[in-house]
Amino acid sequence: HIPHMDTTQPLLIVEGEKDALTMMNLGHNAVSGSGGCDAVPKIPQSFKQFNVIKILYDNDVYGRQGAEKMAMEIYQQIGIIARICEWGEGVPNKYDVTDVMENMK
Repeated sequence: HIPHMDTTQPLLIVEGEKDALTMMNLGHNAVSGSGGCDAVPKIPQSFKQFNVIKILYDNDVYGRQGAEKMAMEIYQQIGIIARICEWGEGVPNKYDVTDVMENMK
């Protein structure tokens, strides 16, 4: 999907495929890996097209660790500093972007 994204807008890296679809349906540029928060694939060179890369993984210890790992790999592989998004206080453990959208219904 990257060739069809608006590169003037941030690229969001989310933890799961369902979260990527949720964000894409809302009009955001979104991608995910399919191996979970601990798996980091080879980072595509096409990520360099985006002015901002944000990582928004699930609100749990594994999501935080995975986001840090992903940010480090992005920097090491393509030299871009990705922003790690943080969940606000009071957000339940294991919460993700799809949960946010489902709770807004």
